[in-house]
Amino acid sequence: IKNLGNGLNNLSETAGNLADISEASVATRQYAENVQKAAESVGGLTDNYSESTNKLASAANTLSDSYQQAAEKIASSGGAVAASYSAAAEKAKSITSSNEAFGSQLESMNQKLQALNDAYASQLQGTNEHMKGSDQVYKGIEDMMKNLKASVEETEKYKEQMSQLSKNLADLNVVYGNMLTAMNAK
Repeated sequence: IKNLGNGLNNLSETAGNLADISEASVATRQYAENVQKAAESVGGLTDNYSESTNKLASAANTLSDSYQQAAEKIASSGGAVAASYSAAAEKAKSITSSNEAFGSQLESMNQKLQALNDAYASQLQGTNEHMKGSDQVYKGIEDMMKNLKASVEETEKYKEQMSQLSKNLADLNVVYGNMLTAMNAK
């Protein structure tokens, strides 16, 4: 009966340890959700990169600590449970390694986004300079049109004056013609 009591106590401890494993599973699920949210917020990566990295490291440390505590409890409850936890710990290390790779990929993306922003700023500056040059060209064309209009007006005045001069010469020729006719008639 004593062995039965000890067996029930061990079973109770194992059940408690399984609850700890399920807490670690919840922490793992929360960690996976945090990684998903980080992937969705790549657009704001430049401002949030340092904070996200710290949170990921903290979550990884918390998860690693949780696994370490659970491993100690499981090791005392039996070899089979310890073996399964060992596999889970290896997966946690793999996740941590994956997070480091993800962090380096985020850094690479950050650098590429910065290069893209720099190229866009350069393009925008070139466009602004081109627009300023276009404004100067349009002002030059506008001045040329004003000068051309003034030339047309002056040409119109010249034409009117030439027409008046031609009329005056014709009138003068009539007067001289009449004078010559009058002189010849005497």
